[in-house]
Amino acid sequence: MTRITLDDGGWFDNSSCDEWDELATWDKRHACWIPVATKSVTGRETLYRTASGRWILRSWSTVRDTMSTYYRISATEAISWLKRNGHGVSAQGGF
Repeated sequence: MTRITLDDGGWFDNSSCDEWDELATWDKRHACWIPVATKSVTGRETLYRTASGRWILRSWSTVRDTMSTYYRISATEAISWLKRNGHGVSAQGGF
């Protein structure tokens, strides 16, 4: 079990979660992949759904010595994130 602390003081076990990575597109100007979720050269995100059905968004930076932030989001926000990042989501929110 890997216990991860949320920004609100709660926690979740990420070893039993479903996990989705962000979609990235090639940016010729910066000559690198830019995530659709953050539209940032250094910002990154990963979405988790816990075994109990809670949605957790991890945000972090590729800049050295920065910490990840984990916080709860609503199912509506999670479905929107999944769609923006190219993950198949039906109109009913199924996967």
